[in-house]
Amino acid sequence: MSFSDVPNAAGYSYDARAPIGGATTIFTIADNLTKVYGKHTFKAGMDIVRTRMWKGNPGTAYSGNFAFGHDVNNPVDTGYGYSNALLGVFDSYTESSARNGADYREAGFEEYVQDSWKVNRRLTLEIGTRFTTWIPWHQRKNIMSGFSRGAWNPADAPLLYTPGLNSAGQRVAVNPLTGAQLPQVYVGALVPGVGSPADGMVVANQNGVYESLSRSPAINVAPRFGFAYDVFWRRENRYQGRVRYHLSAHQRTQSLLFGELPVQSAVLVYADHLLRNAGHLCSLRGHPLPVQCAWSQ
Repeated sequence: MSFSDVPNAAGYSYDARAPIGGATTIFTIADNLTKVYGKHTFKAGMDIVRTRMWKGNPGTAYSGNFAFGHDVNNPVDTGYGYSNALLGVFDSYTESSARNGADYREAGFEEYVQDSWKVNRRLTLEIGTRFTTWIPWHQRKNIMSGFSRGAWNPADAPLLYTPGLNSAGQRVAVNPLTGAQLPQVYVGALVPGVGSPADGMVVANQNGVYESLSRSPAINVAPRFGFAYDVFWRRENRYQGRVRYHLSAHQRTQSLLFGELPVQSAVLVYADHLLRNAGHLCSLRGHPLPVQCAWSQ
């Protein structure tokens, strides 16, 4: 419930996931091996992490949300939000069509090899590399969607009612295809039967779409190099440095992607007229792993 025209209006809010039930479970397997051979110290290891994340069942105003603010386009508006609420005159009402579960999965696999080579009493070199594979976050039941430019078809693009004037000079909504006129509250609403509100939207694991909506490289290589040099033959005066190329395999969940068209929509009722299905559009891009290049000495 909201009152856009009332300063410091009374109101209340609650978590859209209520009643909420959530849990995060992380499975980790790690192991390392070390072998000393002459002047070399070889190291190898692996780190496997599997994450399950349950964030409840969110919904965009799943319990419904009334807006009672003043709106000049509403023919029965009283001019004040509180009086609108008392008389049951609402500006808009929004309710989501479903409460899809934010049940996410992801996994990261990392392996490394390293050689610490004591060239002589003064110089030690460290050379190694890390191999990283990441399975991006995805919804367990493929209830996830996003916008893809390749799936967008101009012929299926929806049309909106445009503003216009009738013969009496009054503001009305005009169907750009037929010229038919409707009350002005329809301005900006979708013209029914024209195009698709979900034009360009793709659903995970359907029609060749990746389960996470994007693809990560199979194997990412991150080399690293370090050295330590005793300039004055004194162990306390060693000069050392390190260069590494680090890939971060575990990223934040894309929790907004399960509430998009066509898997979920928000039905908007405006001034007692059922107008349109609203949804957010998310741009799909490649999902490379974030990179950090570091130098220390």
